[in-house]
Amino acid sequence: MTILLTTPYLDEASLCQRVALLSRGRLLALDAPEALRGRSRGAMVELLATPRRRAAEALRAMAGVAEVESFGERLHASLPDVPSAESEAAARRLAEGLLEAGIEVEAARAIAPSLEDVFISLIRSSDDTGRAAWEGRGWA
Repeated sequence: MTILLTTPYLDEASLCQRVALLSRGRLLALDAPEALRGRSRGAMVELLATPRRRAAEALRAMAGVAEVESFGERLHASLPDVPSAESEAAARRLAEGLLEAGIEVEAARAIAPSLEDVFISLIRSSDDTGRAAWEGRGWA
């Protein structure tokens, strides 16, 4: 039996056996949730810092940080060039950088990427690919 469930809540989707991630009518990925999370390169760090907006801006300016996304009061920083074995050290480095910038850090830890982290990364890379193809044809 197959059940098709559509949901914007990727924490719900992670309970399924297979997940298709779609954006703008295009299939970005189709696989088991764990396999999709395994596609993520590098390290993912979760931070709880105040003020959050200033913390996000400071993180985006730090070397090696590719993406910063807000998840409620927490920030997820993607570090694609940091091996997962070094992710705890990376979390400490980011926290220290925020503290030096005068930003209060309540918590910083390495985490496994969520389906939402993977989805955001896939959307960004597909947008960049689409934009590059568009500009390459002289349509920009």
